[in-house]
Amino acid sequence: LTHNAHSALVLIGEGHATVGGRRMTGREALLAIGLAPLVLQAKEGLSLVNGTACATGLSSVALSRAERLLDWADAAAAL
Repeated sequence: LTHNAHSALVLIGEGHATVGGRRMTGREALLAIGLAPLVLQAKEGLSLVNGTACATGLSSVALSRAERLLDWADAAAAL
């Protein structure tokens, strides 16, 4: 399952996602992987949106650092 920038929408069965190379609605994507859409309670939607953006940013920083670390490891091994 891959998703667009609005992955919180997919969790509630909205928006669009790609499953197995096929683009489909959020609801269809969840059903395709055997999950049901979440039913949100008060303030949960806000936390999904805020948490998604933060997690994406932190993941991007971690990926960049990991790539740099791999380059350093290759250089150290070559020595």
